[in-house]
Amino acid sequence: MANFQPLVYQELPQRLKTVLPENAPVGMRMAAAEGNLPLITQDLVTCLYYLSSDDDPRVRRSARKHLRELPETILRRALLAEISPKILDWFASVDLSPQELYELIILNKGTPDSAYIEMAKRVKDTRVLQLLARNEQRFLRNPRILAALRANPHLSAEVREWSKDFFRRHTGKDLEDVLSPDEILEIIRDVPDAVIGEVDMAPPPEAVAPGAVAPEAATPEAVAHEAEGAPEAVEDRQVAPAPAAPTIEVIQIPDPNAEFFANIQPLRWEQLSPRLQTVVPEDAAKSIRMAVAKSNLPLETVDLVMGMFYVAFDADPEVRVAARASLTELPASLLNTTLSTPMPAA
Repeated sequence: MANFQPLVYQELPQRLKTVLPENAPVGMRMAAAEGNLPLITQDLVTCLYYLSSDDDPRVRRSARKHLRELPETILRRALLAEISPKILDWFASVDLSPQELYELIILNKGTPDSAYIEMAKRVKDTRVLQLLARNEQRFLRNPRILAALRANPHLSAEVREWSKDFFRRHTGKDLEDVLSPDEILEIIRDVPDAVIGEVDMAPPPEAVAPGAVAPEAATPEAVAHEAEGAPEAVEDRQVAPAPAAPTIEVIQIPDPNAEFFANIQPLRWEQLSPRLQTVVPEDAAKSIRMAVAKSNLPLETVDLVMGMFYVAFDADPEVRVAARASLTELPASLLNTTLSTPMPAA
């Protein structure tokens, strides 16, 4: 298993240790490897990952098989949950379908930089690549992420140029000044169809000023002309303005339900149930609000619908549109349960 870092028993959450003792017999470990123990979502995934390095080959094979075949609904909850960074790193290095699942890894605060590098290498979905690029603090802290991202052939030229300029403006350096050619090649060597030209292996262009003659080819006349500060050379050196940051956030996405929601009164945070307020604090991060909008949190039916309705009027258009789309696609069974339950007064 690529990028697989085994978990030791001491790294398991206490809930899982209670169900699966360290000296559990083979029969119990096999039952766990088949997903037959009563575990919450993230503990189930952790258990399968842990048993993927079991000493017994039958347990190991079964755990790996079930880990790779996890349903999308299980994955969506697990990838947003508090789970081992080793597990997030492994999922970032395998082919996930739909690629939207990588967004959840990006949104998880426990995701390590190594997972960002893996996703920057392999992801083809432009939306996910844009989300990676929006984590500017990540690639400023770890330029290897940017090296992998810029080598990805599916990254738009606009975002590639913006990320390059952003890094230069905030560090005063180019990527090639921070990472050696060998380091860059090591990072991007397994990027399919890597855009090698975007990661220059030669000295940065600034070494030879625009409009000047390279030192080895300079003539005496050119040197004298340079020393005199000829107006033509000065004009050639005018610095072009920095390119504006591209519009990479989804802020103009269509909202087919805008007219319907225009005449509906929003829910205030104070009107949410105490259970929902615990899960979605008033200053909840966008990742949590988006998880509510897409019904990716383990909530009771009424809280699930109430949460989606609450973020259907979110200040962030991406969250807002996602919540409205989810509400319009609710199955009748959920609607019936919700409508039969008293709701807070507006």
